Amino acid sequence: MTDRKTVVTVAMALLVFTGIVHAILGLVDVVLGDVDVLSVAFVLAGVLAILLAAFSYGDLLAPRVTYALGAGLLVAYVLAYADWHAVGIVESVFGLDDAGLGHDHHDHGHDHHDHGHSHHDHHSHDGSAVTVLIDHLVADPIALVTKVAETAAAGLFVWLFVTEE
Repeated sequence: MTDRKTVVTVAMALLVFTGIVHAILGLVDVVLGDVDVLSVAFVLAGVLAILLAAFSYGDLLAPRVTYALGAGLLVAYVLAYADWHAVGIVESVFGLDDAGLGHDHHDHGHDHHDHGHSHHDHHSHDGSAVTVLIDHLVADPIALVTKVAETAAAGLFVWLFVTEE
């Protein structure tokens, strides 16, 4: 049987890892003067993940609250990635197509600096949303590693939440 403390440590480490990656990618754009909605969202999401871990280790949050927030935040990261790269609901609802992000939904082209996610590799945007997401993840090792980390950590947080006494 796996030691519960080990599971908590792994989940938190993955949460902090992905938080740091998102914060750094957003901050790089800010420092380079390429600030847009996505760069700000990356910084805020990254800081939120790091703060959640800090509050947890500082015993400022009850374990179940930490696990629920951790799972929710990480699921939001994965869903936001899927939406941004393949679905486009948030962009359409909030009018981000016209926010200077260069995200054209006629061909799902991504011409903006995409926070470490290269779109000059000529991968396809044809097919189902799942196919497009797989194509993006295969073409972008940073995204692949963070999405695997986020999915694994979300699963661990759900398990921790359900099994908390």
